[in-house]
Amino acid sequence: MFAIVITVVVYFVLVPIAYFSYLLFVPSVEDFFNNKPITGEFDFTKLGYSKEFRLRTVLWSSFDLIMESSEPYFPKDYDFQGKVLMEIYSKNRLIQKQELDSIKLRYYAGKSMDYFKALTFKPFNIPLKYRFNQELNIKLTVLQPDIQLSEFKNLRIKISRFL
Repeated sequence: MFAIVITVVVYFVLVPIAYFSYLLFVPSVEDFFNNKPITGEFDFTKLGYSKEFRLRTVLWSSFDLIMESSEPYFPKDYDFQGKVLMEIYSKNRLIQKQELDSIKLRYYAGKSMDYFKALTFKPFNIPLKYRFNQELNIKLTVLQPDIQLSEFKNLRIKISRFL
């Protein structure tokens, strides 16, 4: 008799709760595999320049902020001299604020070891409460311009998510 009660509780109570929580918190397959970075032009040379990017969190909690250039590439001895304020909002409420002033990773341009195609700032994490199916706004503001970047054309910012 006890085994029947346990079986009924598992199949008619616990399984439906697990199924509905799965539907609420796990994204659709299309969203899960749609891991394209968010890109846009950004001017690091103007004081006070600001731009907002929208992203939707799925399960990802860690993101990279990448600065990339197409011709000319960043020279090997380039060092970022500016400062950028990154603010993350959820429904117009500030959830995270961070100043970015140094490069953590560098990506070589092809087989040449003399130039970098992209530079990555410190990765940032989304708090657990905002990870599941939330739309976030990321606002970037130049606090201190980097004048060296005025010689680079097609300077873009990319927000890339990783697990």
